[in-house]
Parts: sequence; structure tokens; C-alpha cells
Amino acid sequence: MGKKRLFVLFSIAVVLYSVMVVALPAIATASEGQERVLRIYGNANEDDTIDMRDFTFTSRIILELEDATTFADANYDGDINVGDMTQIGLIIIEVPAELTFVDANGDAVTVSKPIERIVVHNTDAAESVRLLGAADKVVGVAESVIREDVFFPVLANKASTGGWREPCIETILAIDACAIIVYGRWPRPEALEGKLVGTDVDVIRLDFFRGDTVADEIKVLGYILDRREEAAEYIEFHDSIVDLISETLAGIPADDRVTVFTGSGERAGGWRASGEGTGIHALSVMAGGKNILDDEGITGWADVTFEWILSEDPDKIMLWSPGGGYGGDYTRMKERFDAFHAVPGFHMLTAVVNEDVRIFVGDPATSPAFFVTLAYIAEWFYPDDFDLCHQTIHQEYLDRFHPVLDFCVRTEGAFSYP
Repeated sequence: MGKKRLFVLFSIAVVLYSVMVVALPAIATASEGQERVLRIYGNANEDDTIDMRDFTFTSRIILELEDATTFADANYDGDINVGDMTQIGLIIIEVPAELTFVDANGDAVTVSKPIERIVVHNTDAAESVRLLGAADKVVGVAESVIREDVFFPVLANKASTGGWREPCIETILAIDACAIIVYGRWPRPEALEGKLVGTDVDVIRLDFFRGDTVADEIKVLGYILDRREEAAEYIEFHDSIVDLISETLAGIPADDRVTVFTGSGERAGGWRASGEGTGIHALSVMAGGKNILDDEGITGWADVTFEWILSEDPDKIMLWSPGGGYGGDYTRMKERFDAFHAVPGFHMLTAVVNEDVRIFVGDPATSPAFFVTLAYIAEWFYPDDFDLCHQTIHQEYLDRFHPVLDFCVRTEGAFSYP
């Protein structure tokens, strides 16, 4: 059935439905306490999906039986009317010509559909597209994806579109891409959107590296790429791990939570620390830790002194390291571990005395597979409260969502040290 015919049928249905909707009870609102809100225009009742309840809810808004909501403006034209009901119907049956969503920066972005030729301009975007079963749509990748050829054996052979901070616009246009997926903050708009003005390439800014937002973003991407079932499967697995950890942590009083220092490398006279807004901070908090930077009001990445770390004396120390990962080894992780222990006075830290210093790498810690590392950290923080096997969780994630790989996490790669 063609899109035009579907559009006509839905338009007729909209009119008929509007006649009868006045008699319907107000059952379409999102449930109280709803935590996950699908940030796509068309999600009128602001729950976690777009379905006929949104169709009903929009009808009631038009008839002034419900208060208007932001996402009820499905076609994003500034007015809530029958056209939005039509758009919701088209979204439900996966044939909208356009879709408007909220990106990682909180901006409303409209993309043209269907999207058949994608550039994934960082490893997290590449992993997200592949876990949704849409790797066949990828025509270009960032250099960082090409370097990770162990994890991306097929995608690493796609056309290079430059560094993840500095895309090559000429290549993106030459390979006839429909859309490019990048981080919320990088590349800078003047290096991407500013150079794509007048082209048909849509820019999709979603992060996929923060544990507290990745499931929401995967769901949005599932709608964008028409991979909703695959997104739902990922979220079910994600939630089974995250909810178990969250429920267990709920029984641990705030006063009994461990204090944590999270950071990367040594700086002149101090250490690089990560606060709110960073992926490693999100991991430590989701695992039940209290980041010692929070009381200082520090957000993002910041330099702190050795003396300050000593004065705070955290229970646990999580450090970030380059190297390692699916195709790496422990060399650089060990170097960072040794450098931390070599700082004068650090031998007195509680975390050092108790051998509670751990080194982690970006994959899978800050990626769609973050919950693998989350399970490790939660068990490390509270060994008496958890009995999780992060390696088993990791292997299941790879086997279910990245079957192209033949990878054994128990014998290959380097993900944490010691």
C-alpha cells in the first residue's frame, strides 16, 4: 500500500474518530510516576511510546477536554489540530515523511524519512546503529570506528568521513549520505551544520555514552531508523540489569554509601577529575557512589590537587584510561594505575590501603553497553549486596546485539585493571 493511500485513509479515520472521541473517558494520560518519556513529537500523552492513546489524547486536546502538551504538536507546526492526529497515525504505522525529536542538547530536530544512507561519526553511534540491526544503512564512518576494526570488522571498511571532531564534508556529500549521527557537543555546529546548509543531509545529535540517557536515546533512534522492536529488546535487557542494581541500592542508606573519586590522568600538581555531566560520573552514581566532587559544585572535567584528594580520602577510586578495549591490552591501564600509586602520600589513602583503585576504559564503560561496567562497579562498591557476573552480562550483550562478532570477553580484550 502506497504512502499516499495510507495518508488518505488516516485522514478519513481522523475525521470519524474526532466525531466519537468526545464520548471517550480521559484514559490516555501517562501514568503517574512515569520515568521514561519518549522525546518525540507525537507522544501526546508523554509516556514511553507512540500509539493510539496519543491519537485519542490529541483528539481530546483539540476538543478542549485535556490540556495541551508539548509533544502533542506531532507535525511541529506550532498548532495542535487534526494534522497532528494524522501525523501520529503515520508514526504508528511507520510511514511518516518527517519525524521531529529532541536531541542530546535539548533541541527539537526534524529529519526526513526513511533514512537509508547514514554516517556514524563516532564509535558510540556505530555501536548503537549496529545493535538495532541497521548496520546495512551505514555508508560512512569516523576514523575512530576504522581504528576499532576488532569491534567493527565490517563498518571499519566503510568510507572515512574524518575525525569525530572534524568531519570531512566533501566525503559526506560524495557518498550521498541522508543523515549523520554525532555527539551532542561534537563536532562544533560551525564544522558540521554550518557547512551542510543547503544540502539534504540531516544532523542527528545523540550521545549514546551516558548511562543515565542511553536507553532513552536508543528508543528515539529506533523510531528514526524504523527499528522499534530491536530498540525494545535492547531496553528490556538494559532495564533488567539497571533496575536490579537500582532496587538493591534502594536498601542501602545514604549514610552507608561509598565515597568515590573519578578521574583520568595526572596533571601538573594534581589529577584530572570528572564531575556531573560526564559518563564516568554517571556510572559511579548509578552504582551507588557519592562523587566527592559533588560537594564542591564541580561539573564536567576539572583539575584538582593531590592535596585535595588526600584531604577527601575517598573509599573508592575509579580512573579512566585510554588503550585497552576490544582490540587492546592492559599496557596503558597499568601505566595509569602505577602512576596513581606513585604520587607521594597516596599510599595513605583509604582506597589504596584497601586495594580499591580500579582502572576502566571507554568501551564498554561509556557506550550502549555501559551496564556491563555498571554491574562490575556496583559489585565492587557493595560486595555483600550484589552477586553479579559482569563478564556473563557482557557476553550476552555481544551475542544478542552484535552477532557479527566472534569475541570471548573472558579471554580477549582488556576492560578493567587490575
